[in-house]
Amino acid sequence: MKSQLSWKEYQALEFLTEPTANTASKALSLKLKTRLNHIWQSLVAYFSTSTEPHVWRSEDSNGQVVWHAYDPVTNRSVQQASMDEMRVWLEERHYQTL
Repeated sequence: MKSQLSWKEYQALEFLTEPTANTASKALSLKLKTRLNHIWQSLVAYFSTSTEPHVWRSEDSNGQVVWHAYDPVTNRSVQQASMDEMRVWLEERHYQTL
């Protein structure tokens, strides 16, 4: 015999989710987004004729902002740097090209 569920019980059961699956899915989605962004930026840098460095930001798996850059003049790059590390990298690049 089926038991009768109240509306609140039904609603609570209906909206149960598995937080680990949801979190893993978000992390995978973020990782894919970051990789696709990196590929896109690499293509833009490759086909661009500018001598200016290409700088972009993304988020790591913890949601923290990280910075990436590519210098078409020296063919150097930096990945997943903090804002301070990015500033140092850009300053070093500036003084090397003087």
